[in-house]
Amino acid sequence: MRYLIVIAGLLLIICAVLSAADMSKGALTSDVLEEIEKSFKYDRATRMALNAVSANSIRDLALNKELIDSLDHLYAHELDIKGITDQKSSGRCWLFSIFNMMRYEVIKKYELSEFEISQTYSFFWDKFEKANLFLEYAIESRDVDYNDRELVMMLNRPMPDGGFWVWAADIVDKYGVVPKSVMPETFNTEN
Repeated sequence: MRYLIVIAGLLLIICAVLSAADMSKGALTSDVLEEIEKSFKYDRATRMALNAVSANSIRDLALNKELIDSLDHLYAHELDIKGITDQKSSGRCWLFSIFNMMRYEVIKKYELSEFEISQTYSFFWDKFEKANLFLEYAIESRDVDYNDRELVMMLNRPMPDGGFWVWAADIVDKYGVVPKSVMPETFNTEN
């Protein structure tokens, strides 16, 4: 809490310096400090600001609730589809995003009541591709200093779960897709 009070005080001092001091010379002389002190008014508004900053996060205080309330939370397009897909704690949102778009088209085209593409199948091929990429990098960097930042980064996370929509599209182009019933989720893919 002291940290927040110090920040609030510094912010007030900076504002006072900018508004009251002649900064053309740039020095914080005793005259400038005296001017800052005289310009600081510990009135009701200042006390309220200090109390707010010392008891809340700056992020919460800076939040413009009127702006948030003014946002349109309606979607331009709503898909008529049953069920949801849940990535749980897997870090595969990039796969789920492309498969949700594909899922809608498959359900519509084949007049199905429900359908889901196997994220596990594509996740396997993603890991396979990332493993190959890591091994290729290891071969190429065999003579690199062990403290090299890029090498250290690759060794720390050789096959991360995350990805991008375009990576998912590349996996689909190369390996295709299968229904979730063919290759369902496992404990490891969900966690």
